Amino acid sequence: MKHILFDLDGTLLPMRLDEFSRAYMKSLSVRFLKYGIDAEKFAGYMWKSMYAMINNNGDKTNEEVFRECFSELIPIDFDVAQNEFMDYYEHDFDKLRDVTYPSQYAPKIIDACRQNGFDVILATNPIFPRYATLKRIAWAGMNPDDFAHITVYENSFHCKPNLDYYRDIIQMFGYDPEDCMMVGNDVAEDMVASRLGMKTYLVEGFVENKYNLPLAPDYKGSLQDLYEFFS
Repeated sequence: MKHILFDLDGTLLPMRLDEFSRAYMKSLSVRFLKYGIDAEKFAGYMWKSMYAMINNNGDKTNEEVFRECFSELIPIDFDVAQNEFMDYYEHDFDKLRDVTYPSQYAPKIIDACRQNGFDVILATNPIFPRYATLKRIAWAGMNPDDFAHITVYENSFHCKPNLDYYRDIIQMFGYDPEDCMMVGNDVAEDMVASRLGMKTYLVEGFVENKYNLPLAPDYKGSLQDLYEFFS
């Protein structure tokens, strides 16, 4: 192995995804009440726009896909909505750290990988803007400079579990998939990388397996186990 791809949410930043998603939608929707958009409608706009990104065929960035879909749904100018998003991420998003469970092992794992000469990619599902992703990296006790690349919605053309998401990374850096390992907690989104020939490591503790897929990673264990694996 030469290149390690890490998921963030539920992996390097332990969390219960449903709990985090509910808190995120609830706190963000408050910003749009003044425009006459109730929480239920706002959540519907957001989920539909997120699914549009997940189904992105690669012709546009995820950011562009989100903007086009969300603009068609929300009854205000998108630039007004964008200003609300950015102000939210700057002033309110950090409150959601309380529904995550940062681990002392996350920064140690990344440090161990770098000391061993591995290229390290933060392969988090790129449905968030860069600013929101940098926030979550900080919650996990890590530094964005630790990573050779971070997938965010501004620089990505696909989402997990689309194999083209992983192909984009491989092609960007000229990696051989057989030299790569994908580390994550989601059976459908992360372990699918094995279909390209990557090794996989399933991080236990907050495993997501909504389709009840068979568990067949090359390796599995806790974050502490993962740290010992790379040390």
